[in-house]
Amino acid sequence: MFSKKYTLGGAAALAGLGLVLASHAGVAGGPGSVGGKIVYTGKVPAPKTVSVTNDTEACGSSQKLEELIVGPGGSLANAVVWVEGVPKGEKAKKTTVTLDQVGCRYTPHVQVAGKGSKAQLLNSDAVLHNVHGVLNGKRDAFNVAMPTKGMKVKKKLRKPGLVKIGCDAGHTWMSAYIYVFDHPYYAVTDKTGKYNIPELPAGTYTLKTWHEKLGEQSQSITVDGKEDVSVTYK
Repeated sequence: MFSKKYTLGGAAALAGLGLVLASHAGVAGGPGSVGGKIVYTGKVPAPKTVSVTNDTEACGSSQKLEELIVGPGGSLANAVVWVEGVPKGEKAKKTTVTLDQVGCRYTPHVQVAGKGSKAQLLNSDAVLHNVHGVLNGKRDAFNVAMPTKGMKVKKKLRKPGLVKIGCDAGHTWMSAYIYVFDHPYYAVTDKTGKYNIPELPAGTYTLKTWHEKLGEQSQSITVDGKEDVSVTYK
């Protein structure tokens, strides 16, 4: 099997830091997949820590930020990957994603969902939290006070885009993201840096990646099933 490689560098590199993304294409002529692993190649900074001065019985005395999670071998977690340019026809798949509040942290930190999906908001802490989601930095997606432990609220994700979530109840370090798409061709990397986007028809598309700290990149790829696809960001 042949190997096709693409390279992107210079000003488009994520915040000037190295990132390697290796992908593979699926079956020729039919539904295929693009998948692989994202590897952070820059020097990994120490996690930022913030002091906690309120609700310490639930939140502790300090919290580490989750803005850059790099595992063994540079595996980059919480990077969103999606494909643009696929002919219309496949609609976004509606699911339910769960966002919990545990130890004054949102978990999971980064999620992906299809337009029309629901977000199940939970509070597992015995302290007042607020779940304030802002779509594309402009308008509220939801804004829910959750004062009691065990409280559950569902909210519909009505529009595509990036929902940034924060707590307005004095827990300024709390953050999470839900990236909402109007198509089914998306994924988020796990703790090993891996992702997979199935059911892609053959064609030439734009593969995009987004990370809260490192920014966004894009690269043209061709999925034909006859050869592996390797995309390298430097």
